[in-house]
Amino acid sequence: MLRNMTNAEGEGTSPLFSAPRLRKATELWDRLATSRPPRRTDFPPEALRENLGYVAIVEHNQNACFNFRLAGTELVRRARRELTGLSFDELYSGDQLMHLNALFSRALAFGRPHRAVGLSVFGDENTDMEVALLPVCGNDGRTYTQVLAIFAFSGVPQQRSYSSFR
Repeated sequence: MLRNMTNAEGEGTSPLFSAPRLRKATELWDRLATSRPPRRTDFPPEALRENLGYVAIVEHNQNACFNFRLAGTELVRRARRELTGLSFDELYSGDQLMHLNALFSRALAFGRPHRAVGLSVFGDENTDMEVALLPVCGNDGRTYTQVLAIFAFSGVPQQRSYSSFR
């Protein structure tokens, strides 16, 4: 479960990340944001090469739900199931669902990168993780509708006796 989240505290600043590849992705977002709000198409696979297996594109849909538009191979491996096309409410429940919805909603509302840290919400591993939440615009180029969530895991995974998924 993600424990906390920080966001930029001023115009033109992004949260500090521990994982170098998350810093690099956020720096790219910051460069793009100097002229206009970044779009998902501004992040081609080549730009995210070292993160591809750890990227999820999470979309806020018309029903005010978040769903995985795409989940990288490492996230699918850790979850032990395909995530693409599934909504948060199909995967999570209770406080965990409420917390994740709030984290992603906040990233979209502020239109700035956010940093979340906590325990893995994938599968039955108990692994620390850091997540860069990078809001991106839809086709209109003005409204943030998706979040590029890039995950970095650390530590040695420990088996948990329960799963984060329903």
